[in-house]
Amino acid sequence: MSVEGEVDAANSADLFDYALSKALLCRLLILNLERVRSLSCSGYDMLRTLESRCAMADVELTVLHGRYAGSGAPELWQTSGRQRA
Repeated sequence: MSVEGEVDAANSADLFDYALSKALLCRLLILNLERVRSLSCSGYDMLRTLESRCAMADVELTVLHGRYAGSGAPELWQTSGRQRA
């Protein structure tokens, strides 16, 4: 799933609902934020909530970030609801 533009208080709830609806249909969700120009605190909170919901549903979440969304974080943010050996 690809996102572009800004992720902020005005749209983070809608993005969360859409992403969660897709996550519940699969075992892996790749969220591409490489074209996001701005990620607000509410956008970051939405990502953390999505991360926990994916973990509860045993869905692996991978977030690809760009220059503005997640700078300073690893190039590929990967979480998993599955137990790792």
